[in-house]
Amino acid sequence: MQYLLLALLICCHYCVCSQATDSIKFKRTSIGFVFSPDYCYRILHYEQSIKWIEHLRNNEETPTFGYTTGIALKFDLTKKTSFETGLLYSVKGEQTGYIDLTWQSPGSSYASKTKTKFRFTYLELPLSVCRVFGDGKVSFLTTAGVSLNLFAQRETNVISILSNGDKITSSSDVDLGYSKFNIAGTLGLGVKYTLSNRLSISVKPIYRQFLNSIVVDKKAKEYIYSVGTNVEVYYKIKHRNKN
Repeated sequence: MQYLLLALLICCHYCVCSQATDSIKFKRTSIGFVFSPDYCYRILHYEQSIKWIEHLRNNEETPTFGYTTGIALKFDLTKKTSFETGLLYSVKGEQTGYIDLTWQSPGSSYASKTKTKFRFTYLELPLSVCRVFGDGKVSFLTTAGVSLNLFAQRETNVISILSNGDKITSSSDVDLGYSKFNIAGTLGLGVKYTLSNRLSISVKPIYRQFLNSIVVDKKAKEYIYSVGTNVEVYYKIKHRNKN
């Protein structure tokens, strides 16, 4: 929670500065759409007594692809600084590689190999501050903040390849044992292209990492992280105030 308070204090500071400066009379509000393909994994921290489980998982599991998408809101605080929020839907997770299976009496309905995908879905409320560098149509930007993540579901998909080549998938949902609420830190940089006075597009590589464990277990901690590229399209819904 200390990270959230710090981010809010930073945002409040920018708000006060923008109100106190007489030359800044141009507050703008923008609404936009965000999509990010994400490369997802997790960090494990297990107590020594069950450290073997951590080693086993690290040997068997690999990263997987997810995504983050949704509606974004941006509030200009100064000519170069803005506060960003919105409502996002994100899919994260990890997977195992294919494991070969052997049977004493194999048949066409028996799986020859199998793999498992673990999929976590969250509703996300981002809170970040963005700083733009440059005055032309093309400018650079940096962003930092936190996001509040509400756990929705953990889905397990077991993919089996049968001896005859057919592929079957079985799924199950679990939500017990997982934290309902998580805070993630976010950090990104990118390029912004201004198409018109109201329309702009940004491409922003971004790193997200949960700051508290996704599992409710004192002996086993698991922290999701992802590396993605936000593609953001914003439309300004308020003109400059000329006072």
